[in-house]
Amino acid sequence: MRVRDADGTSAAQGLKLVLDAERQGLPFLRLSAADGRTRLAVLEDGDERLTVGRASACDVVIDHDPGVSRVHCEIERVADGWVVSDDGLSRNGTVVDDRRLEGRHRLHEGSIMRVGATTIEFRNPTEGHTQAPTRTIGIGALPPAVTPAQVSVLRELCRPMIVEGAGAPAGNQVIAETLFLSVETVKSHLKVLYGRFDLEDVPAASKRTELATRVIRAGIVRKADLL
Repeated sequence: MRVRDADGTSAAQGLKLVLDAERQGLPFLRLSAADGRTRLAVLEDGDERLTVGRASACDVVIDHDPGVSRVHCEIERVADGWVVSDDGLSRNGTVVDDRRLEGRHRLHEGSIMRVGATTIEFRNPTEGHTQAPTRTIGIGALPPAVTPAQVSVLRELCRPMIVEGAGAPAGNQVIAETLFLSVETVKSHLKVLYGRFDLEDVPAASKRTELATRVIRAGIVRKADLL
């Protein structure tokens, strides 16, 4: 297992870390701390069982969250997949996909685990994309509905971040030229999308990156859509 930390707490830095990991094609755990910092634990071929908890002896250490037990849960390889189990290890329990964990639960692409106040997302780039993760807008919430025209704008907005690994989305002029639209039309689409993704109170300088980040994490735009 390899642990990697984002360089900072911005959404763009966390997303870049995730995209880099996806290119490797290995399953990984994405830990989101309360301060916005992202940490990845990449699961390698030799990994069979991982412990998660506050104790320094755990494989995945979460020492900043008092709601996490010293040994909170275990993540184990079973055949070609991974399962999570608690079995009374933790005081506060483990929640998986909005349900309190009892026994073992098989993890799938986009499965969300909550231990204390920490969110752990299981990602497996090799697993089919029939069920895309929709958790970053709010655990248990569905992503906002978008029209085909808005999806086209979102794809071009996100393209530099997904394909090129850039830290910023495409500008309005680039989107307009690619889709043969006016810049005002692109701005109009984005204005509506900011509202649907509850970004009205986000500073103007951060809105585009935050929109692209949420769209990518929600699975509305995927790398396969841009190739």
